[in-house]
Amino acid sequence: DHSPVTLDRNAVQKIGIRSFVTVPLRVNNRMVGVLVADRSAAGERVTEHDSQLLGGFGAQAAIALENARLYEEALEKKRLEEEVNVAGRIQQYLLPSTPPEVHGMELAGMSRPSRWVSGDYYDFVPNADGRFWVALGDVSGKGIQAGLTMATLRALLRAELDQEQALPQAMRRISEGLFHSTAPEVFATLCFGLLDPADRSFTFVNAGHPAPLLARAEGVCLAGEAVGPPVGMDPVLTGGIPYEPQRVELSAGDVLVLYSDGITEAGTSADEMFEEERLMAVVSENRERGARAVQDAICEAVDAFVGGAVGQDDLTLVVIGATGD
Repeated sequence: DHSPVTLDRNAVQKIGIRSFVTVPLRVNNRMVGVLVADRSAAGERVTEHDSQLLGGFGAQAAIALENARLYEEALEKKRLEEEVNVAGRIQQYLLPSTPPEVHGMELAGMSRPSRWVSGDYYDFVPNADGRFWVALGDVSGKGIQAGLTMATLRALLRAELDQEQALPQAMRRISEGLFHSTAPEVFATLCFGLLDPADRSFTFVNAGHPAPLLARAEGVCLAGEAVGPPVGMDPVLTGGIPYEPQRVELSAGDVLVLYSDGITEAGTSADEMFEEERLMAVVSENRERGARAVQDAICEAVDAFVGGAVGQDDLTLVVIGATGD
């Protein structure tokens, strides 16, 4: 906009200004201010030289104002980044620091956010009877909102673990709780259940989550394909769809892998993703090395696949291995 700057003539006369000049302050053709100068106090009129001098000064002033604005924006961005970084560190305290030691089994778990704050969640919670709750969830969206929803999902899940109820009923209550605690468009996929070291079994329910992978000596397969609706959705729409309990028994050397779709969907484009087949191959190749080795091998394979590309989704794994002990 190169139109001249205009002032209210009556207002100018009321404050006693008789001769003045205005200079627009522009940066990249964007108006950032107006500079006004007058010679009324000296009883002189503004000259062409005054206009040229003020124009040069105005150009420098516009640059100075723009630099000040950019500096303030940089400070604000740094402050926000620091706050998000703190939120990410706080969120890490909600995840297990180390997996529990379970006789006859090896557990491993990790979660790596694509940003500072993650929408993924995993957990190991001991039960009073010697069994262990194992969970892995993936909240829709990213960033701070997903992180807050993740904390809500964790609280809802843990509130249900001490209740004497069937797994499908617990999942239904978690789903309804998340629906009433979040915006209508927010949901999460969740897989959780009880790991019993006595018979090396894992009994679980699945709410819209990728089916776990079970690796045995004869190959890798899906562990239970019964999948209910994601949690947090309108109960009126999903109330008739059941959550079915499923049971997996592990023998020595078997490995069970729970994962978020950030693993299989890792890649530089929708046409080239890591996908389930690659994941199954990595699990199969490393099965005999144990749960932690399988976890590390998956992470290394995903990183090698995407190269230097910035992660587009959170990566979360839980690996359960049956040992020969």
